[in-house]
Amino acid sequence: MQIARYCLDKGEVDEVRFIPTRYSLSKASFLASSWTRAAMVALAISNEKNFYLDVRELVSSLPSYAVLTLQSLREEFPENQLRWIIGQDALVGLETWYCWEKIPFYCDMLMFPRLGSPPIPDKIKEVFDRYEHPIVTLDMPAVSIASSIIRKAWKEHEHNLPPAVWCYINENNLYNEKSV
Repeated sequence: MQIARYCLDKGEVDEVRFIPTRYSLSKASFLASSWTRAAMVALAISNEKNFYLDVRELVSSLPSYAVLTLQSLREEFPENQLRWIIGQDALVGLETWYCWEKIPFYCDMLMFPRLGSPPIPDKIKEVFDRYEHPIVTLDMPAVSIASSIIRKAWKEHEHNLPPAVWCYINENNLYNEKSV
Protein backbone atom coordinates (compact mmCIF):
# COMPACT_ATOMS: atom_id res chain seq x y z
CA MET A 1 0.00 0.00 0.00
CA GLN A 2 2.91 2.33 0.64
CA ILE A 3 4.06 2.06 -2.96
CA ALA A 4 0.52 2.64 -4.24
CA ARG A 5 0.20 5.72 -1.98
CA TYR A 6 3.56 6.96 -3.24
CA CYS A 7 2.35 6.68 -6.86
CA LEU A 8 -0.86 8.57 -6.02
CA ASP A 9 0.96 11.27 -4.06
CA LYS A 10 3.50 11.81 -6.86
CA GLY A 11 0.76 12.05 -9.50
CA GLU A 12 1.90 8.92 -11.34
CA VAL A 13 -1.66 7.50 -11.16
CA ASP A 14 -5.15 8.79 -10.38
CA GLU A 15 -6.35 5.58 -8.77
CA VAL A 16 -4.99 2.15 -7.89
CA ARG A 17 -6.77 -1.12 -8.56
CA PHE A 18 -5.67 -4.10 -6.51
CA ILE A 19 -6.32 -7.25 -8.57
CA PRO A 20 -5.81 -10.50 -6.67
CA THR A 21 -5.05 -13.47 -8.85
CA ARG A 22 -7.15 -16.60 -8.68
CA TYR A 23 -4.02 -18.70 -8.85
CA SER A 24 -0.43 -17.98 -9.67
CA LEU A 25 1.37 -19.77 -12.43
CA SER A 26 4.68 -18.76 -10.85
CA LYS A 27 3.95 -20.01 -7.32
CA ALA A 28 3.23 -23.58 -6.32
CA SER A 29 0.41 -22.52 -3.99
CA PHE A 30 -0.95 -19.74 -1.83
CA LEU A 31 -1.31 -19.96 1.92
CA ALA A 32 -4.68 -18.22 1.70
CA SER A 33 -7.44 -18.75 -0.85
CA SER A 34 -8.04 -16.18 -3.57
CA TRP A 35 -11.21 -14.88 -1.93
CA THR A 36 -9.51 -14.74 1.47
CA ARG A 37 -6.73 -12.63 -0.05
CA ALA A 38 -9.37 -10.41 -1.69
CA ALA A 39 -11.10 -9.96 1.67
CA MET A 40 -7.81 -8.88 3.26
CA VAL A 41 -7.21 -6.38 0.45
CA ALA A 42 -10.73 -5.00 0.90
CA LEU A 43 -10.10 -4.53 4.61
CA ALA A 44 -6.69 -2.95 4.04
CA ILE A 45 -7.94 -0.38 1.52
CA SER A 46 -11.37 0.32 3.03
CA ASN A 47 -10.37 3.78 4.30
CA GLU A 48 -8.13 4.72 1.39
CA LYS A 49 -9.24 7.24 -1.21
CA ASN A 50 -8.76 6.12 -4.83
CA PHE A 51 -7.88 2.50 -3.92
CA TYR A 52 -10.17 -0.15 -5.39
CA LEU A 53 -10.48 -3.92 -5.15
CA ASP A 54 -10.96 -5.44 -8.60
CA VAL A 55 -11.97 -9.11 -8.59
CA ARG A 56 -12.05 -9.65 -12.36
CA GLU A 57 -9.47 -12.45 -12.18
CA LEU A 58 -11.35 -14.21 -9.40
CA VAL A 59 -14.62 -14.37 -11.32
CA SER A 60 -13.13 -15.03 -14.75
CA SER A 61 -13.19 -18.48 -16.33
CA LEU A 62 -9.95 -17.60 -18.15
CA PRO A 63 -6.49 -18.33 -16.78
CA SER A 64 -4.93 -15.60 -14.63
CA TYR A 65 -2.59 -14.23 -17.27
CA ALA A 66 -1.52 -10.61 -16.92
CA VAL A 67 -2.01 -9.88 -20.60
CA LEU A 68 -5.65 -11.08 -20.45
CA THR A 69 -6.31 -8.93 -17.39
CA LEU A 70 -4.79 -5.90 -19.10
CA GLN A 71 -6.87 -6.58 -22.20
CA SER A 72 -9.98 -6.66 -20.02
CA LEU A 73 -9.00 -3.39 -18.33
CA ARG A 74 -8.35 -1.75 -21.71
CA GLU A 75 -11.83 -2.82 -22.90
CA GLU A 76 -13.42 -1.38 -19.74
CA PHE A 77 -11.35 1.83 -19.77
CA PRO A 78 -10.56 2.53 -23.44
CA GLU A 79 -9.71 6.20 -22.90
CA ASN A 80 -7.59 5.81 -19.76
CA GLN A 81 -3.83 5.56 -19.61
CA LEU A 82 -3.17 2.27 -17.82
CA ARG A 83 -0.09 2.09 -15.64
CA TRP A 84 1.02 -1.08 -13.89
CA ILE A 85 2.90 -0.73 -10.62
CA ILE A 86 5.34 -3.63 -10.55
CA GLY A 87 8.42 -4.64 -8.60
CA GLN A 88 11.77 -4.88 -10.31
CA ASP A 89 12.04 -8.53 -9.27
CA ALA A 90 8.81 -9.38 -11.13
CA LEU A 91 9.71 -7.31 -14.18
CA VAL A 92 13.08 -9.06 -14.51
CA GLY A 93 11.22 -12.35 -15.08
CA LEU A 94 8.66 -10.94 -17.51
CA GLU A 95 10.02 -12.95 -20.44
CA THR A 96 8.67 -16.13 -18.83
CA TRP A 97 5.07 -14.82 -18.77
CA TYR A 98 2.36 -15.77 -21.22
CA CYS A 99 2.35 -13.42 -24.26
CA TRP A 100 4.55 -10.95 -22.38
CA GLU A 101 5.45 -9.08 -25.58
CA LYS A 102 1.83 -7.85 -25.81
CA ILE A 103 1.78 -6.28 -22.35
CA PRO A 104 3.25 -2.91 -23.48
CA PHE A 105 0.39 -2.60 -25.97
CA TYR A 106 -1.96 -2.18 -23.02
CA CYS A 107 -0.03 -0.27 -20.35
CA ASP A 108 2.98 1.63 -19.11
CA MET A 109 5.10 0.10 -16.37
CA LEU A 110 5.89 1.91 -13.14
CA MET A 111 8.71 -0.13 -11.67
CA PHE A 112 9.71 0.17 -8.05
CA PRO A 113 13.27 -0.89 -7.27
CA ARG A 114 13.73 -4.03 -5.19
CA LEU A 115 16.81 -4.70 -3.12
CA GLY A 116 18.97 -7.40 -4.66
CA SER A 117 17.13 -7.53 -7.99
CA PRO A 118 19.20 -7.73 -11.17
CA PRO A 119 18.78 -5.09 -13.88
CA ILE A 120 15.95 -5.35 -16.41
CA PRO A 121 17.07 -7.33 -19.47
CA ASP A 122 17.58 -5.22 -22.62
CA LYS A 123 15.09 -7.36 -24.57
CA ILE A 124 12.28 -6.35 -22.19
CA LYS A 125 13.22 -2.65 -22.43
CA GLU A 126 13.33 -2.86 -26.23
CA VAL A 127 9.81 -4.32 -26.44
CA PHE A 128 8.39 -1.56 -24.24
CA ASP A 129 10.28 1.12 -26.17
CA ARG A 130 8.91 -0.27 -29.46
CA TYR A 131 5.37 0.43 -28.22
CA GLU A 132 6.48 3.85 -26.93
CA HIS A 133 5.74 2.69 -23.40
CA PRO A 134 9.09 2.97 -21.65
CA ILE A 135 9.54 1.41 -18.26
CA VAL A 136 9.46 4.21 -15.69
CA THR A 137 11.59 3.60 -12.61
CA LEU A 138 9.96 5.25 -9.61
CA ASP A 139 12.25 7.69 -7.84
CA MET A 140 12.12 6.02 -4.46
CA PRO A 141 14.42 3.97 -2.24
CA ALA A 142 14.70 0.29 -3.08
CA VAL A 143 11.98 -1.75 -1.38
CA SER A 144 12.73 -4.89 0.59
CA ILE A 145 9.17 -5.91 1.43
CA ALA A 146 7.66 -9.10 -0.01
CA SER A 147 4.82 -11.42 0.95
CA SER A 148 7.31 -13.92 2.41
CA ILE A 149 8.77 -11.17 4.63
CA ILE A 150 5.27 -10.17 5.77
CA ARG A 151 4.42 -13.79 6.68
CA LYS A 152 7.70 -14.15 8.58
CA ALA A 153 7.05 -10.90 10.45
CA TRP A 154 3.54 -12.13 11.23
CA LYS A 155 4.93 -15.34 12.69
CA GLU A 156 7.31 -13.28 14.85
CA HIS A 157 4.51 -10.84 15.81
CA GLU A 158 6.34 -7.91 14.21
CA HIS A 159 3.76 -6.92 11.61
CA ASN A 160 2.73 -3.48 10.44
CA LEU A 161 -0.67 -4.43 9.11
CA PRO A 162 -3.88 -2.41 9.21
CA PRO A 163 -5.74 -3.43 12.39
CA ALA A 164 -8.72 -4.82 10.45
CA VAL A 165 -6.43 -7.13 8.46
CA TRP A 166 -4.62 -8.23 11.61
CA CYS A 167 -7.97 -9.13 13.23
CA TYR A 168 -9.12 -10.99 10.11
CA ILE A 169 -5.94 -13.05 10.01
CA ASN A 170 -6.26 -13.87 13.72
CA GLU A 171 -9.96 -14.68 13.58
CA ASN A 172 -9.47 -16.98 10.59
CA ASN A 173 -6.29 -18.58 11.93
CA LEU A 174 -4.33 -17.68 8.81
CA TYR A 175 -0.56 -17.82 8.57
CA ASN A 176 -0.23 -19.82 11.75
CA GLU A 177 2.99 -21.67 12.51
CA LYS A 178 1.88 -24.71 10.51
CA SER A 179 1.14 -22.67 7.37
CA VAL A 180 4.08 -20.23 7.36
